[in-house]
Amino acid sequence: MLGRPGLLAVERAGRILLVDPERQLPTRTIVASPDNTAARWSPDGRSLLIVQGLGPAAELRLVPPEGGPGRRLTSNGRPERGAVWSPHGDRVAYVLPRALGPGGNDDPAEPEELWLLDVQTGADRKLADGFDPAWSPDGHWLAYASNGPRDQHGPRENAIRIVGADGQGDRQVLAVTDLPADLLPSFGVPFRPATVRLRAPGWSPDSQQLVASADGHTSMALTFDERGQGLRPWAIAFEGGVGRARWSPDGTRLAIESRPATGLDVVIVAELSSRRETTIGGPTVGFQAFGPTWSPDGRRLAAIVTNPPARHGEPRESALRLFATDGAALGDLVAEPGLRDPDWGRAP
Repeated sequence: MLGRPGLLAVERAGRILLVDPERQLPTRTIVASPDNTAARWSPDGRSLLIVQGLGPAAELRLVPPEGGPGRRLTSNGRPERGAVWSPHGDRVAYVLPRALGPGGNDDPAEPEELWLLDVQTGADRKLADGFDPAWSPDGHWLAYASNGPRDQHGPRENAIRIVGADGQGDRQVLAVTDLPADLLPSFGVPFRPATVRLRAPGWSPDSQQLVASADGHTSMALTFDERGQGLRPWAIAFEGGVGRARWSPDGTRLAIESRPATGLDVVIVAELSSRRETTIGGPTVGFQAFGPTWSPDGRRLAAIVTNPPARHGEPRESALRLFATDGAALGDLVAEPGLRDPDWGRAP
């Protein structure tokens, strides 16, 4: 039994660990080979989806939390990434590069494709051209980022789109050109974002809003509705970057990965009703924070914390730390080097 309220899966140097947030069970390794990433709990908490292998050998695999060989889901000679479960756990959306670069390595000049896999039968099909899929709460639609022209960082001048899980109704919701060039008139912020790309959409639990990450001279998270209206910026990083934003289970907060001009990764918890933003990590507290994941009940947040970039040969330390929604630290669950990408699952 997993125990309440579920376990955290976290990667440690390519191995997948399970961590009990209540500390009733010891931390244990369930996938020991050093080439595994992106562990994601199924909605029912009974299995984990992982990417196993590197480069063209990467494949999606299901593994039980008790450990064991699991079941291979894909085998196509292209590296899968960005895999996300459907809300009912019957399908997985994932991303493939259309082609690989020299030596079989990823090539940012190559566009990406969005695929859909039936977990039970193994049947898969291409759904659209794009990346970063996100399921609507009812499982009927996927939001994704379109490809657009490419540069050394990937797509640019692109859009957030929505497509039906049946492949129908593909439409644009928000394009880079829809964003205001100057935030001062709309939001009172004296920055020109010079946005070049949109990515990482996510649906609010009530299906009323989406969030996406906007890269540019000033990066930020953006919330908006299905028509691209009601645009609102969050975690504005002047001359900085933004990662993924994750909705709390009740839809009242966002946990946003951000890298301000200081160069230190932080997590910003934005409370939507009050517009209050709380920063976890940064130079004043002496640690970086990234990879936030909400507890299933939304009362806590787990994130990876590390010491600032190493100087004079100092080792990079990392820990999986619990936080309250107000940013208060609640203690470390595990402290080991190389921790990344946690995911908090429900108990079956």
